[in-house]
Amino acid sequence: MKIMSRLCSPSLLAGGGLLFSLLAVAPLEAADPFEGGKLYAESCGRCHGATGRGTMPGAPDFSRSADPTNGLMQGNALLLDRIRKGGTTCPTFRSVYTEEQIMNIIAHIRRLQR
Repeated sequence: MKIMSRLCSPSLLAGGGLLFSLLAVAPLEAADPFEGGKLYAESCGRCHGATGRGTMPGAPDFSRSADPTNGLMQGNALLLDRIRKGGTTCPTFRSVYTEEQIMNIIAHIRRLQR
């Protein structure tokens, strides 16, 4: 009985919440920014620029993380959805890339901000 009460203790449950939070972030943490860089160069670099500065009018500047207008202030799930569906002038990539590949692209874009 003592073992069961220890397993259900508030501190252990709080730790489980922390573990759950870490797992929820895991897709980007596990993403490969180098693979994402290759995919970005193939499909995104033409408009968004190799360094993320944007070469087309209206393309967001991915190199400036503090700029709230660049869309990168969004969470990873929103960026994933945006890349899947496309944007104003950006095509949809739903049928082009898997979710894992898109997470790789997002990991690469996040590195451009450094």
